[in-house]
Amino acid sequence: MNMNQSFLAFTLIASSQLFTSALAADGIINFTGRLTESACEVASKNISVNMGSVTAAEAKIFHDEPLGRVSEFELVLNNCPANINVASIIIEGVAEPTNASLFALDNAGQPGVAKGIGISLFTLDSPGSMKPIVPNEVSQLTQPIDASPGNSNRIKFYADYFGLNIGSEFASGSANATMQFSVLYN
Repeated sequence: MNMNQSFLAFTLIASSQLFTSALAADGIINFTGRLTESACEVASKNISVNMGSVTAAEAKIFHDEPLGRVSEFELVLNNCPANINVASIIIEGVAEPTNASLFALDNAGQPGVAKGIGISLFTLDSPGSMKPIVPNEVSQLTQPIDASPGNSNRIKFYADYFGLNIGSEFASGSANATMQFSVLYN
């Protein structure tokens, strides 16, 4: 073997070691899930919640807390199959930039949109304590499902405008928000 062939063989062996190192695994991703026979029927796929009117002056008074104008709404699950025991809810929407536990208003920062408030969502557990619904996270609520024939499972939610921190600018305007929900079964 001459010097050029030896150098070429050494280069090939060395570069193969580099590629082996570059392709090494850095971690593992585990996917979990379950195939179910079917899911519950969601009775209302489009829910409208009337939040009423609040003045900018009221919002300034209630900075960093709910404004006390609670609106109730519910999700109704019908005809749940027997193999489903518990449901959790995830509500997806834009988080308020100054408080990630609140939902932002649609078109926030645009002309004609209210300033200084977000929307707080929560549920109540059986002792009556509040369980916040954080944007884009699975709720802390786990709703037991009654799969008896003809039974409806009602999951109650509450919404309130929430005054942002004291340094926020407050202005009147539309105070609407759009969110999506998904039901997760266990």
